[in-house]
Amino acid sequence: MKTIFYITGGSRGIGKALVESALKTNNYFVYGISREQSVEHERYKHVALDLSNTNTLNELELPFDAEANKVVLINNAGMLGKVSPFGRQDNESIIKTHTINAIAPAVLSNWIIKKYSDTATQIVILNVSSGAARYPVAGWGNYCSSKASVDMLSKVIALEKSNGKVKVFAVAPGIVDTQMQTEIRQASPSDFSDLQRFKDYKKNGQLSDAQEVAESLMQIVNHPEKHQDTLLDVRKL
Repeated sequence: MKTIFYITGGSRGIGKALVESALKTNNYFVYGISREQSVEHERYKHVALDLSNTNTLNELELPFDAEANKVVLINNAGMLGKVSPFGRQDNESIIKTHTINAIAPAVLSNWIIKKYSDTATQIVILNVSSGAARYPVAGWGNYCSSKASVDMLSKVIALEKSNGKVKVFAVAPGIVDTQMQTEIRQASPSDFSDLQRFKDYKKNGQLSDAQEVAESLMQIVNHPEKHQDTLLDVRKL
């Protein structure tokens, strides 16, 4: 069975680990969607897109494979945005964060369902969400709200496509050792009251490994029938 993956943000962190994990299986083919390419493989094709550009999203057209039996979209690309309370935000950061985290997954999900509903036997959409989508964090207003949008997007698609052909999940990956965690630790104490807690996560070795998280996400993709809930958390699987 030929399986096609579309993975955003695949040049580093969890996204790159997902690409590498998928390519371990011979009948899996991957389209990596990001601005930069960091993977070379015979079953990998890079699609250079800036997901923060609304014009790009408005004109979105990705490679299509009519022979694919199963199609997987993993909306992994995301950004923390400016760590600061509202009133100190700048408009550019607000718009860019919501575009990458919320608008891009909606546009890509719409494209996948529209293109493959009549050809593929199964469509799986996995949106990388966050615990911050479900619990507010002071200073992370744009990140929390945009990831909460992803959770609701996933629940709506799950409701609309309840016949089983389309499976959709929003998965919180936990606290992972990625570039985003580095950005969090560089925040100003005056803008982020929880700064020390996140520094301690790194200091005490409490951050999850990106490769291990990617393997957990791949298990969901490979066996979607095992999960009845739309909102999932890697730490509770």
